[in-house]
Amino acid sequence: MGDPEKLPAYDIRDVKILIVDGNKHMRHLLKQILHVFAVRNLREADDALTGFKEFKEFKPDIVLTEWELTPMDGADFVRMIRRAEDSPNPMASIIMITAYTEATVVATARDCGINEFLAKPISPNRLYRRIAALIDRPRPFIRSKTYVGPCRHRRKIDDYDGPRRRESDADDIFVID
Repeated sequence: MGDPEKLPAYDIRDVKILIVDGNKHMRHLLKQILHVFAVRNLREADDALTGFKEFKEFKPDIVLTEWELTPMDGADFVRMIRRAEDSPNPMASIIMITAYTEATVVATARDCGINEFLAKPISPNRLYRRIAALIDRPRPFIRSKTYVGPCRHRRKIDDYDGPRRRESDADDIFVID
C-alpha cells in the first residue's frame, strides 16, 4: 500500500467506531477524519472506564485508543476488552494511536492484543491505511491462558513443519477464525 491514490476504496460508513482518548482535541481530530471517511456511527470517551462502559453499550467494530489513559493505561484498557467476562466483543479490532513509540510500548501494546499501532502525529492517509489493514490482512484470533487477541505473527509461513518456536508455546491455544 504505497501510493495514496492506490488505497482501496472501502465503504466504512456503517462501521461502528469508539474513540477513547483523554485529549478532547485529539478526539475531535479523529472524529473529523472519520467523518471525511463517511463514518456515521461514532462514540467517544475520555477515560478507560467510560470507554469500557461505551464499549459494552455501543458494541463497536473498531476501537481507537490512546496509550496514556486514566485511571488505567491503554494496555490495561485493551486487556479489559479482550479478557473481561462482561466484554461483549473480545474480538473487536483495536488500533492504538499514541505518541509513545518506544519499543517497549509498541511491544506491550502488541502483547496486550491490539490489531494495529499508529504513531502520532497522525494523518487521514495513515489512519485509513490502518483501517484498511484490518480489512485487507485480518489475522486469526488467538485465545490462550496468557494471550487473547489477534495472532501476533504478521507473516504466514505455510510450509513450516518444525518444532515449536518457544518453550512457552502453550498446548491450550485456540485459534478462532
